Amino acid sequence: MGLTGKLVAAIEFRAGGDVFHELITHKPHHVSTVTPEKVQGCDLHEGEFGKVGSVIFWRYTHEGKEKTAKELIQAIDEEKKIIQFKMLEGDLMELYKNFLITLHIDTKDGIDLVTWTLEYETLHDNVEHPVSLLSYSIDITKDIENHHLQKGKEKTAKELVQAIDEEKKSIEFKMLEGDLMKLYKDFLITLHIDTKDGIDLVTWTFEYKTLHDDVEHPISLLSFFIDLTKDIENHHLQKA
Repeated sequence: MGLTGKLVAAIEFRAGGDVFHELITHKPHHVSTVTPEKVQGCDLHEGEFGKVGSVIFWRYTHEGKEKTAKELIQAIDEEKKIIQFKMLEGDLMELYKNFLITLHIDTKDGIDLVTWTLEYETLHDNVEHPVSLLSYSIDITKDIENHHLQKGKEKTAKELVQAIDEEKKSIEFKMLEGDLMKLYKDFLITLHIDTKDGIDLVTWTFEYKTLHDDVEHPISLLSFFIDLTKDIENHHLQKA
């Protein structure tokens, strides 16, 4: 006989509740560019992103292990900023008979709050409550917040064009001055365009050395450049 449970956690979201709801509800496939260490992909299996009855498939890393989750979008309330996912398949269903995830974005006294609610029934009495998954979800929320807060800051960068290979379509920039150099001793950005099986791939490579041990890895900057690449692509596709 399994156990039923409910875990709830709320966290302030300083980048705007509408931003979070739009991303999770209508653009979940963009989450992997915001927090690639935690989420590796989100694919649409049935229906349409942001529509009740649609089925989406997640690839993610939790507790150091690569995992998958197939979910049904069970409910959406645009006015109240609520979306609910019912787990269908994946790693969680090896431990739980039922698993429901509800996300609610609310504003109280001018503060946006993101609330995660996990409702579940375990397959066996000895299955742990998903506290670590709740913590993981909060960490993803923080990553999304930091990503969008970084996007809102004006910054500068002075770079040296260190190498160009026209044949291989690669260019290398060495950072000289600017905001990044307040955190990193060295910072090298290499951009390479390659074609494999008729598909053009743009690869961004960062090589860096931090000034201090507590400086974060530049994941949000990498996400920024991925978004920039997509913007350039969309611009030229519209012109065509």
